[in-house]
Amino acid sequence: MNDRKHSVLVYGPAYLDIVMRVGQPLVRSGHAPLDKSVDGIFCKNANQLNELEIEDPTGKRLILGGLDPLKHPTGSLKLSHSVLDFHAMSVPVIEVVDELGGMGAGYAAVLGGRLVSALGSNQDTPRVMIEDGLKRFGIEYSPVIIESKPTDWTLIVSSGPHGDKLPVGLRGCHSELSAQVMHQEGKWDVVLAASLKNELLFGVLEKHPESLRVLVPAMRNCRDQQFPLRNLVGLADFISLNEHEWQELTPLDRAAWWESKAILCVTRGPAGADIFWTDRSGIRQNHYQPAFPRIVPLVDTNRAGEAFASFLIKSLLAQGWSKTEKFITSEMVERAALGGSAAAGLTIQLPSFGFPSAQEVARVLQTGMIS
Repeated sequence: MNDRKHSVLVYGPAYLDIVMRVGQPLVRSGHAPLDKSVDGIFCKNANQLNELEIEDPTGKRLILGGLDPLKHPTGSLKLSHSVLDFHAMSVPVIEVVDELGGMGAGYAAVLGGRLVSALGSNQDTPRVMIEDGLKRFGIEYSPVIIESKPTDWTLIVSSGPHGDKLPVGLRGCHSELSAQVMHQEGKWDVVLAASLKNELLFGVLEKHPESLRVLVPAMRNCRDQQFPLRNLVGLADFISLNEHEWQELTPLDRAAWWESKAILCVTRGPAGADIFWTDRSGIRQNHYQPAFPRIVPLVDTNRAGEAFASFLIKSLLAQGWSKTEKFITSEMVERAALGGSAAAGLTIQLPSFGFPSAQEVARVLQTGMIS
């Protein structure tokens, strides 16, 4: 077992997450929980009503009620893609929480890496709150300041124990980034690129050929056909995405990643995860990891995928996975996936941004149950 600390550089967003929790499912009975991210355009309601109306391109609407217009976003939010299940649903909001978010922040927190992320004008309240959150969680960061743009934020509608999660991205400063302004010099064991534009993911990964390179796309990356995700095959040694993102890829994209030698991690929410890798003989192998056993209800599914993939990566590194030794064994994967499953199970017990410690994961691995 390799116990040394690995140097990690993370290129990815840190957002302000505004989490609106509701007390009922957001899909019809018998349907799988909603778990799709999408971009949006927010329009403030001049009448200061206590509702936020979310509408997708097909005209389906989710109306969130009981909001304070002086404290919470109210008005209308237009989604870029169709994701809603009901033609119209009105749901009261039971809690609104502002917290640190963004995949870049999440992976940097777990992996102990340096985060390179964009922040907008210093007049922005979100920028101040994000910086406070990064400092509070001890995340080392190198900000790229874009004074001409607002800081990005995300609205997340969560049904908590019902399992629904709808993140809607309101984008500003990250749209102005380039690989040149983000690039960090130095030697890194691992370079991780998450949830940026596909061209930018390509640009930052290609600048670190000496490192293990990890790619973590979001739904928008999988939908991008101007610069498809298959263009990044050969630049990443590991790719992690959820089953909805995997299915959103074109057959050409999926085939390219399947035929690559990259470790492929596909998380499936309460159904667990699949990990695929290529062994020394060139044969593609598969390990299915079920969700970790639990006897208590979950609190919030947000960040579960980040927890699983992060702890999977940490365990593989500790077992000897490196740029010079990329081949892994089934025993390594099984051990790492079990730890990732335990970490994800503990993460969904948390009501806000945060992840379990290695000691907490070790404890539940020993007991075999989250209780």
